[in-house]
Amino acid sequence: MLQSVKSRLRQQRPTPLTLKLLPGSSKWFGPPRARSTGAKLAEDQATVRLLGIERVRLAEPVWLGPPKITWLGLPLSNDSKAFTLEASDARLLAPNGNVVLADDTWVTDCGFYPWDPDAPQAFRYHPLFLRKRSPKLRRLAGLTLSLAGDYTAYSYGHWLLDSVPRLKLVEEAGYRLTDFDHIYFPCPGPVARRLAVKFCFRPDQLILEPWTDDVLCERLVATSHPGLPGFTPAFAAETLALAQNAAGQITSGRRIAILRDGYGRNLLNRSELYPLLLERGFELLDPRKDHDIPERCRDAEVIFSIEGSNAYDLLFARPGTRVLIITSPYHDTFPYPQSAAGAAGLRLFLLNGSPIPDVQANAQNDFLVAPSDLSRALDILLA
Repeated sequence: MLQSVKSRLRQQRPTPLTLKLLPGSSKWFGPPRARSTGAKLAEDQATVRLLGIERVRLAEPVWLGPPKITWLGLPLSNDSKAFTLEASDARLLAPNGNVVLADDTWVTDCGFYPWDPDAPQAFRYHPLFLRKRSPKLRRLAGLTLSLAGDYTAYSYGHWLLDSVPRLKLVEEAGYRLTDFDHIYFPCPGPVARRLAVKFCFRPDQLILEPWTDDVLCERLVATSHPGLPGFTPAFAAETLALAQNAAGQITSGRRIAILRDGYGRNLLNRSELYPLLLERGFELLDPRKDHDIPERCRDAEVIFSIEGSNAYDLLFARPGTRVLIITSPYHDTFPYPQSAAGAAGLRLFLLNGSPIPDVQANAQNDFLVAPSDLSRALDILLA
């Protein structure tokens, strides 16, 4: 009987957002008991600093074909405030460093989901709701800064957009990086790790590997999600510029194509399309092999990419650079490219791909681009 009760207590229980108290406790198993937001905690006079910083800046895209209607007219509000939070005996919950206060309250807007209109669905598959038992607890003495967020430890694109810009919020709140004993900054892959060490951290501060343990911090400083979920923060390019070698010589006129061969959302007929890029003088860059794409973006006059994680190396490009992004007909990525181009001051061109005939729609499906459509788009881009 006791084993049956324990088993049922560990089962996933998706909970509507309207329910404040959740079953169980994240100190032992499952999700935290309660949720709150930075604004609510500020009303309760917790140590929260609300920051009056512009969160999103949109570029005006040029569509080289029918626009993807779901990207137009999306609700956008810059009214919600970014913030930093400082708390004693707070925890970072694996795997994404979700912030939970000493009273077992989860601060939801430190992560990706809080203003997303689909949040009730998102909470059904949020990693916190998939936890059956609490992982081992690791302890950190002193003052810890967390730059982690949902997805950032495992996705290079989310790391660029949702993790690195938190440094700007920390600066705006009046902290210095030298104030911290530990900085939790998990990095997905060699390029992220190489960039991370350029932000003037001390080597003994940095924690770059994603931890699978929960972490109890003697004192924790964390930030809100830097932009609005689904958008690139307006200050993302400014923050990433701190990792650039500004003294390096710029090779002007470079044309680069950032390829994609990921787990999904690839160009199915790329063997027909890549010769069109080569004919027009583009260098084809494979993110799995070419680890200097951020530097090449800084040198580029024109950038071609398929929407996805590595496309957001465009944030390293100089203002005025022309960028063509190919978008998936299946995956609603919100205006990431528009807000990324707005943040970096780029000229944005968009071409939507075509679905594969007689294939059931799935967000991660590969897709097609007609060679004639790409040829026309490239001619317009380079004119």
